[in-house]
Amino acid sequence: MDIEPGPKFRILIIEDSPFSAKVLQDLLDRFPWYSEKETTIFPKAEEGLLYLEKIKNRELLPGLIILDLELPGENGLEFLKKIKKNPLWKDIPVIVNSSSDKQENIVAVYKEGGVIFLRKSKDEAAFEEVIQRLKIRGLLKAPSKEEKAALPMPPLAAFSPKKRILVVDDSALACAACSSMLLEAGFEVECSSNAIDAIKIAQCRVFDLILMDIIMPSVDGIEACRRMKADEKLRDVPVIIVTVAEESEHLEKAFKAGAVDYIMKPIRQFELLARLNSALTLKARELELALKNQELKAAVDEITLLQGLLPVCGWCKKIRDSKGAWKQMETYIEKHSTIKFTHGICEECAKKTREKMSA
Repeated sequence: MDIEPGPKFRILIIEDSPFSAKVLQDLLDRFPWYSEKETTIFPKAEEGLLYLEKIKNRELLPGLIILDLELPGENGLEFLKKIKKNPLWKDIPVIVNSSSDKQENIVAVYKEGGVIFLRKSKDEAAFEEVIQRLKIRGLLKAPSKEEKAALPMPPLAAFSPKKRILVVDDSALACAACSSMLLEAGFEVECSSNAIDAIKIAQCRVFDLILMDIIMPSVDGIEACRRMKADEKLRDVPVIIVTVAEESEHLEKAFKAGAVDYIMKPIRQFELLARLNSALTLKARELELALKNQELKAAVDEITLLQGLLPVCGWCKKIRDSKGAWKQMETYIEKHSTIKFTHGICEECAKKTREKMSA
């Protein structure tokens, strides 16, 4: 993994188990993804909050927090809520490292702003992949003013009038969590628990975008996307694939099937809205371009197609153009059509010419 140069990178670990804290420390030390690191460990959430409150200089804040859910006193979820409510701390990425991988815990974590839910283990590859994902998404550094300006939260006005989104996921909890984020942003949302029903729903109703889970029973997201793109009614509806890290090898197949983008689970609202905004903007531009192409084609057809009455001189057969000038018929027709003239002589004119020449 590439080493990031620059100032010291600070990591805050909230973990009440000395063994788990040591495992995390060893994993962090094993991967030199920053040239200089400083790790601070607290066994209680309250101690972590006191530590953060004492920091007055933003540059001294941790660049990453690794948090256990089950803690003595205040639990990890309450700590996470307080982090995300504080304007000074809310941009710090939080990895939740828990021994429990219950679905309700995962949903609660990313609803409150956690960026990754990681099950406790000594798996170096899994931990390295998490760190790499955070680096790729630009979350392991404090964003500069320029970066913040380049990645604003998409305004609700950008989605007006209301856009309708179809969410397809066999997990009721995932559907509920995703719907909540979209409804809060001003979208109209409909859910389907399987791909076959989703295709039927999309054929009967108009949707601006489809959010499709990649792994589902019976028909998966890739095959559903392929079927939608083969349907004349649905082929222009953008599809965003929802996946997890382990399914990344399927992304190439998803793009070949017609997906326009993908998003990783657990889904964060900012990333979800940014990707939807990008896909909807691209769709609007494509529609605008198609309309302009139609208008251009109509204009070209109007120019090249001779229509209406043409004033022709009864003697010399010249044609009067729109500006009142008299033009040779060949010149006028070539200018206002795709016709090109070649010269020859008909039998009648040839006979007359021979008669004149022999007289």
